[in-house]
Amino acid sequence: SRNDFPAIIVDCGTAITVEFLDARGRHQGGWVFPGLKLQLGALHNRTDALPLLRFNKPRLKWGRSTAECINAGVYETVAAAIQSARQKAEEQCGKKVNIILTGGSARAFLRPGTKYRGRLVFEALSDLAKQKVKDERSRSTLRRARY
Repeated sequence: SRNDFPAIIVDCGTAITVEFLDARGRHQGGWVFPGLKLQLGALHNRTDALPLLRFNKPRLKWGRSTAECINAGVYETVAAAIQSARQKAEEQCGKKVNIILTGGSARAFLRPGTKYRGRLVFEALSDLAKQKVKDERSRSTLRRARY
C-alpha cells in the first residue's frame, strides 16, 4: 500500500535482492547478493574443511562451534546488509524507511519494525493484472465512444 513507502523490499530467496522504493513508490535502485543456501554452499565448496550446513537462525549472538559460527556469520551478513540499506535509504530520502521482507528465508530476519509479506510477488502480479483489465476496459469504452 502507499503507506508502506518509502521502503526497502528484501526478497530472501536463492539470491537476496534489496530494492529501495521512494515515498512515491518509485524504484531508486537495489542490490543483489547470494542467498543463505548459496553462501553456505560457497563456504563448503570453496574451503577444504568447512561442512555443508542447512541454515538455522542462530540462537546466540556468537557461535561457539564451527557450525554455529557459520550460521551466525551468514545470518549477520544478511542482517547487516538490511540495516545498511535502511540507513542509506533514510539518508537519501530524509524519512523513516520501512523494511518489507518476502521470500523463503525472510522470516529469519523479522525484527521489530519490519513487515513480512510472504506473498508480495503474487500481490504485485495481481495488482498488475487488475490494472491491465482496467486499462483494457478503458480503451474499449473509448473505442465505443468514438463510433
